Amino acid sequence: MTHPQINFKSRFLAGLLGYLVPGTGHLYQGRTFKGIVYFVCIFGMFLCGMSLSNWRCVSWSSEPGKKTYGYFAQLGVGLPSLPAYIQSRRFYNRNNNDLKQIDGNIATTFHGEFSSMTDLSNSESVEVTGELEIKRMSGTFEGVFRGNKRNANGSTEPVELKLGHDLALEKPLKATKDRAFSSLVVNDKGEPVAEIKGFIPRSLFDRFEMPLDDDVLQKMHNTGRPWELALVMTWIAGLLNILAVWDAVEGPAYGYDDEELKEEEQKKTKEKKAKKKSDSASENLSNEEDVTTSTAEKSASKPASISTPESPTLEVKKEN
Repeated sequence: MTHPQINFKSRFLAGLLGYLVPGTGHLYQGRTFKGIVYFVCIFGMFLCGMSLSNWRCVSWSSEPGKKTYGYFAQLGVGLPSLPAYIQSRRFYNRNNNDLKQIDGNIATTFHGEFSSMTDLSNSESVEVTGELEIKRMSGTFEGVFRGNKRNANGSTEPVELKLGHDLALEKPLKATKDRAFSSLVVNDKGEPVAEIKGFIPRSLFDRFEMPLDDDVLQKMHNTGRPWELALVMTWIAGLLNILAVWDAVEGPAYGYDDEELKEEEQKKTKEKKAKKKSDSASENLSNEEDVTTSTAEKSASKPASISTPESPTLEVKKEN
């Protein structure tokens, strides 16, 4: 509902800004207090929900049996939820599969474990952390791991492992921060002597708002209430922002009509008082005129009195 008290400026721009980032439409219109309240409450609720779910509760899946209809509510919050649609298109691309070959060189951190395949007396897994370097060759690859291994007694020692066979790398796009990696460790003759497996980091762009695989979704459902609460909070945030956009485009849904009625009532009351005062003044003036007229009529009907001269008073002086 429009009202001259608010300078809406460009309604389309205000609505667009308010949709993309909650509260910015009101800031654009100079309605600073409302803009700050909407931004803090709506965006804050959305971020809280995302945080409760480890930044995984916003995603779009169009796969049969996995459609996330709740995303349409989350979509109302604007810019923070839009990447989910783009990430969905990337995730369901036919090239997003587990790899047996690499299409480029890899140089990244690694944490995991390796176990010997030749020394059966010492086949327990050993924790390792360090740097992983893999170079693509024609039809194969060469790799090396340099880092430290943690012994059973807790001490660490440097280790360098040569990688050569059976590389397995998890698909590049997934809603987890780590990407599974495994390979065989070879000696100088190229013979496999151990196995190394663990994780390399996945970039934020390759995991943020990605659709959830069955294993990830099951893990989130196992967390119980935090996951459900995260979904509800992001849904509510999106729906609230739709109302905020409406307020930016059309003004408050209520309030101004009441104010106009009050103004009209006050105006009518003032007019009634002024009219009553005017009527009272007119009545007083009429009464005064009636009194004056009555007095004049009485004076005109009274007979004129004849004045007689007073007889002179004789003073008699008595002589002693």
